[in-house]
Amino acid sequence: METLISYGLGVIGVVMTAMVVIPALSNSMPYPSTRLMITNLLRTNPRQAELACKTGEGTFLEGIGSAIKTAAMLGGSRDPGMIQKATIPSYDAGAAVAVQKWKGYLMKAKLGAMAAGGSVVLGFQKGTPILLIILALAVGAGYGFLFLRTNEVERSMVLARREVLPEVDRVFIDGRY
Repeated sequence: METLISYGLGVIGVVMTAMVVIPALSNSMPYPSTRLMITNLLRTNPRQAELACKTGEGTFLEGIGSAIKTAAMLGGSRDPGMIQKATIPSYDAGAAVAVQKWKGYLMKAKLGAMAAGGSVVLGFQKGTPILLIILALAVGAGYGFLFLRTNEVERSMVLARREVLPEVDRVFIDGRY
């Protein structure tokens, strides 16, 4: 019975981790190329940049899209102080939503890692099942990937606030939107 429970926990751990690693793999946009793309769009076609931000769910583009929407609702004001006072909190709120999404992924992977760890502990009581160790290593690798990706997303949020958000402000200050 303990063997069956240990294998069940191992499978549950792998499934839980795979359920969050697969969407995370499909949602990985490297910061340098994405920053270059959105900066170019902001300089050439700001309305297209707003549409591009809608495709970047879970990245800094979520915050940039929120800042563009907020600045567009200012009624055509070109006052730099007013635009910055509107876009910075809006960006921070949008970025916080994206970071929380990644932290939710990480929490689910953590639960999967605990299930896989429990399966290994139960498995060692009956012997040394190599399959459970392999499953636990796979879950650990998935958790490690998500941990690194979450840190990368948080880092890109800080960089985008410093590098891309001023471009959003310039679009509205220059009246190009």
